[in-house]
Amino acid sequence: RVLTDHVSLAHRYLVAINFGDDSTITNFVGSHATIPGEAVVTLVHGAPYAVEDEIDPSSLEIGAHGAVVVSWDYVAKEL
Repeated sequence: RVLTDHVSLAHRYLVAINFGDDSTITNFVGSHATIPGEAVVTLVHGAPYAVEDEIDPSSLEIGAHGAVVVSWDYVAKEL
């Protein structure tokens, strides 16, 4: 029996919503092991980004009552 490595590429998402009345800047890097230092905006409302912008999740700015969805490639390795 031979074991081979199988690598599959998947997307991971971060959904950040600001329910407050003031803008906020939040550091999400380190809040989960898979969140990298760079991600791509997938959906945005009330934030200074556009879809497909590359952003830094360590200083994610979201306006009052705004939301941002960002994604990044994640390589899952199976043995």
